[in-house]
Amino acid sequence: MKKYAAVLLTAACLLFGGCSQTQGEVDQASQEVPADYGQVIELAKAEFEAVFAEFAELKIEQTATMVRADDSNQIVVQFTYSSANGDGVYGFEYRKDQNGTPELLHQGEAVDQEILLQ
Repeated sequence: MKKYAAVLLTAACLLFGGCSQTQGEVDQASQEVPADYGQVIELAKAEFEAVFAEFAELKIEQTATMVRADDSNQIVVQFTYSSANGDGVYGFEYRKDQNGTPELLHQGEAVDQEILLQ
């Protein structure tokens, strides 16, 4: 339950910006959330646009970036979108290697914060 709460807190901080975490808010075993998720978000956005290239009037309504509380190298980027072809949610799971290079592990409608809790 603590991991789930930490993931939700992290997502809220990343979405709304300017949040800082205190020891009482996040499990003591968790690492501080790195600030450089821009590269992963841009990679996910480019991949998202490629997957949905044929959708008319495609618009990203919301972007959520979530990390695992005990391993900040596991990242999920999830897009809520609307289009003339329909609306939905689509996610990407990345893992940063020892050099900090993100690798795409999974993508699809089922990629969400639950993956981070496994």
